[in-house]
Amino acid sequence: MKRSPMKGRYDDDIDRESAYEILKERAQQRMEADLLEKEALEKAKAEKKPRTSNRQSYAESITKSILRSVGSSLGRQIVRGIMKTLLGK
Repeated sequence: MKRSPMKGRYDDDIDRESAYEILKERAQQRMEADLLEKEALEKAKAEKKPRTSNRQSYAESITKSILRSVGSSLGRQIVRGIMKTLLGK
C-alpha cells in the first residue's frame, strides 16, 4: 500500500450523505412546504367573506338564459347538418 499510486487519496475517512439521505431530506422539506401552503390556503378561506345569498343577480340570469338559447339552437343546427349529410337530403 505504501507504493500505491492511490496512497494518500483514500487515507482520510469522509462521511458523506448518501443519495437516500439527500432524497429523504428533500421529501421532508417538500412535505413541510406543502403543509404550510395548505395551512395558508385554509386560513385564506376562513378569512374570505362568504356569499350571503345563492340567488343569481338579474344580469346573471339573463346571461345564462341567452347562452342556453344560443347553445340549444347551435346544437340543433349541427345535428341537422350531420343528418342531412348522412341521409343525403
